[in-house]
Amino acid sequence: MYRKTYKFRIYPNKNQQAALIFTLNICRHLYNAAINILNKVGQGLAKLTPVEMVRRSSAKQEAPSVRVG
Repeated sequence: MYRKTYKFRIYPNKNQQAALIFTLNICRHLYNAAINILNKVGQGLAKLTPVEMVRRSSAKQEAPSVRVG
């Protein structure tokens, strides 16, 4: 089976570049926080929701613009 792939280049302006960097940093912090909680909680992870993960993590302090429902 042959798969087609597409590559796209983006050329963001300064404002878009800042927004992309900001968004990727928040994603990185939240991902790392979730991994830390996984390592700490272990088997009890099934009881945590993503919102609880953010509340327990330090990502909220590092990225205060993250709204937690």
